[in-house]
Amino acid sequence: MTVKLMHFVSSDSMWELARDAFKEEKELILGLVPTADVQHIGSTVIPGAITKGDLDIQVSVSRKEFNIAVDRLRTRYAVSYPDIWSDTFACFQDHTDPQLPIGVQLTMRGADCDDFYKMRDKFIEDPQLLEQYNSFKRGFEGRAEPDYKQAKREFFGDIGKTKLLNT
Repeated sequence: MTVKLMHFVSSDSMWELARDAFKEEKELILGLVPTADVQHIGSTVIPGAITKGDLDIQVSVSRKEFNIAVDRLRTRYAVSYPDIWSDTFACFQDHTDPQLPIGVQLTMRGADCDDFYKMRDKFIEDPQLLEQYNSFKRGFEGRAEPDYKQAKREFFGDIGKTKLLNT
């Protein structure tokens, strides 16, 4: 089995591609789940960030709509990381375009996990925090993707909600 190695680029170099792709995906998602709040949340929307070159989207829905949204998003996206799904969180992916893979995080509005957009905003507002995250990513350049993903979970566990959402 070949292990994917991490490579990062400037979000600024991907801005137009990500912006245009987000507009298209948002329209598709709203066609499936009309009452959803759809946000571009990943590094490709954060000026000055470095990114692995994917488009991250948060789809937030009411408790009543959550299971319906899961079913509808499954018609467009592949299930991703089912082992971390919960009653308030599900994730999907579309890697058919190698130039810009897509990750979709479905959250129940108001749940603890319904905070991706808040973290995006903190990175935009706090240049020191963004540099800390960029530095973390640079440390994984050329390293195995599973190691990066595990460390990223730990990184957000360490600074995550406490630092990002309570400052």
